[in-house]
Amino acid sequence: MSDYLCLSFRFLAPWFHGRGDESAPEWPPSPLRVFQALVAAAARAGTLDATRSALRWLETRSPPVIFAPAAEPSVGYRLSVPHNAMDLVGRQWAAGKEGEASKQRTMKDVRPLRLPEEAAVHFLWEVSSAERNGARASASLLIAAAKAVVALGWGVDLAVGDGALISATERAALATPDGGPALDIWEPRQDAAAWLRTPRSGSLADLDRHHEAFSRRTSLAEPTFRPPPAVSAFAVTGYAKAGDPMPTRIAAFVLMQPMANQMKSFDTARKAMVVAGMLRHAVREAAERAGWDESRIRGSVLGHGEEPGAPPAAPTAARFVLVPLPSIEARECGGEVVSGVRRVLVMSTDAQSADVDWAQRALGGADLIDEQTGEVVAVLASSSRHERGFARYLGPSRTWATVTPVILPGLDDPGGLRAHLRRTKDPAEQKRILERLARRREALVRKALRHAGVPDDLVFNAGIETRSVGFFAGADRADRYAVPQHLKSFPRLHVRVSWARPVAGPLCVGRGRFFGLGLFASQA
Repeated sequence: MSDYLCLSFRFLAPWFHGRGDESAPEWPPSPLRVFQALVAAAARAGTLDATRSALRWLETRSPPVIFAPAAEPSVGYRLSVPHNAMDLVGRQWAAGKEGEASKQRTMKDVRPLRLPEEAAVHFLWEVSSAERNGARASASLLIAAAKAVVALGWGVDLAVGDGALISATERAALATPDGGPALDIWEPRQDAAAWLRTPRSGSLADLDRHHEAFSRRTSLAEPTFRPPPAVSAFAVTGYAKAGDPMPTRIAAFVLMQPMANQMKSFDTARKAMVVAGMLRHAVREAAERAGWDESRIRGSVLGHGEEPGAPPAAPTAARFVLVPLPSIEARECGGEVVSGVRRVLVMSTDAQSADVDWAQRALGGADLIDEQTGEVVAVLASSSRHERGFARYLGPSRTWATVTPVILPGLDDPGGLRAHLRRTKDPAEQKRILERLARRREALVRKALRHAGVPDDLVFNAGIETRSVGFFAGADRADRYAVPQHLKSFPRLHVRVSWARPVAGPLCVGRGRFFGLGLFASQA
């Protein structure tokens, strides 16, 4: 039976500031971050040379399993950060002017992740029975380095490190610590919910080169500034929580201007349907070039739509879902605002359909052509689901709200309650009618969620709010969004859903889901 080298880090404050690629929030902390912390701790303690053999042993190991508590986004705070521009102030002083150093500053928003009190994270590398004896010396040196770690994340993320060689029984007990929060188990998997940097052979040598270059970046003898190269000797490993289902396959694209290296933006309320139509045309042309037969194209790409009044039953064959994505941007005054469509997703009613992988390959560089003018108005640039602009649509989160309205799968006032509401003057009767209308809308939203494949246990335990105005700043009134002609008679509403447990996206529901209406984004 295998043992495990367990390196543990307990945070002294309930915050984690570490960021991953493209400055996205990182959780759990990456194994490369731990490796760098061990190198720094050993160097600070003067034991780096003695620990090198153990660090080289660690960088050749398979990526560790990570035990970590759940982390939640926070509102954050704002810092006033000085510019590296005191030379400008110095010139003003030298000229006899009043240079004000306090003006050489910029505001920086910081949004750390909120952790439970006394949160601890454990990194476990498997040690087989055959290598157990030989690994003890390396493990002892790494545990000593872990005990010298003072921070994990930013410098303000103070942490206390420790370690041990533990058995499989002790490993199982880590997930439910006495008196502490239950821990999620993050395993290296291809169907990743998170992609984390991990050390590999050569990582220690690369850190040595980086430190040497940093030490020589400038000097009195040679004042030219030479920035050190970025750390590059690492692997990127997919991690997913044990027991989590595979995430929905998506093909992700950014909309670029045809003749410029800039993103193209389309008005969400009035042009999102146009983008969806151009995207469908691009998918059809790619499918025809790939030799798809006409029946497959009709079923998977074009669909048949639902006739007015017909129930929106799930399609019998996997069908593409083409989703224009509005950007969700931070405002300088705080908060967020929904703006134009700059990205698109292609997914399928079959969450694991290989056709989505084909779309990612086939549509990169494809043109979006205006049907009326025949002009190319945008170009699809292949992207990654881990690009920051897609994060709010992929979750996971407990609370989701629409950025485009849900077209309800039925009429919310079949008995003429609104007409009765206008006639009656009795407050009690008015309240009763409004409650009946709200219950009807809520039932239709739950029906739409079920049609989109959300499990019943989530659907029937969800908290649901509906209204005509958006739950995000910048979202237009529901009745101002362009919709296909055959769906104009159906009510459309903005919806917010609170789940009993975190749910991962993408989430697109209602009669317009195949072209991006009823699109939800996560809310903190």
